[in-house]
Amino acid sequence: MYTRRRALAISAVGIGALSGCTELVMGDGPIVREASVAEVESGLLNERGFDLDERREETFSEEVSAGGETRRIEATNHATIYTKSAAGPDGEEIQTSLFGLVSTPAFEFVGQSFNPIADDENEEILEFVSSEVGQLDVGEELGETTISVLGTDTTVSKFDGTATFDDQRVDVHVYVTSVQNEEDIVVGIGGYLEELEDEEEDGVLALFEGIEHPS
Repeated sequence: MYTRRRALAISAVGIGALSGCTELVMGDGPIVREASVAEVESGLLNERGFDLDERREETFSEEVSAGGETRRIEATNHATIYTKSAAGPDGEEIQTSLFGLVSTPAFEFVGQSFNPIADDENEEILEFVSSEVGQLDVGEELGETTISVLGTDTTVSKFDGTATFDDQRVDVHVYVTSVQNEEDIVVGIGGYLEELEDEEEDGVLALFEGIEHPS
């Protein structure tokens, strides 16, 4: 059964994993950055049968040192999660697929990026986030497709995977991409139960094209 909690287990939208950005500039006050919220266009959500499941934000504050300077940084990331439901075999509501967005400050200084995911490949981003979540094991890459995301032709990678919930293993397919837009990095992650690929793949891929940022 593909329950809501199992769906969230494969979302890999661990916004804590996307923190840790640093920037050094002149001065001694804290460096504060907040990402703009990323969402999916509401008409497309309705068309594809997805509903808003959760919005959240987290602010991380820590001291960092580089080049002989120590500064406090404060980064606020935003996450938005959508899910699609259907009636299960016993009449209960189950989650068939999900789509998550995370926006995180890019943090660039003198042309150098200090965001840990800025230059990562899709597999590295997915593995990095899933290791923080601890419930998704990423398998082999199954393929790539090019989709226009926020006006940029972007590679969306598809991976095999298994999610763990209450010591049970669930086979899933997961898609991931990232794109820098304005002063943020936007990460999109979609997933569904492997056995539902024929029903769910097109809907998940369509949501990448409907990303809006700032929303």
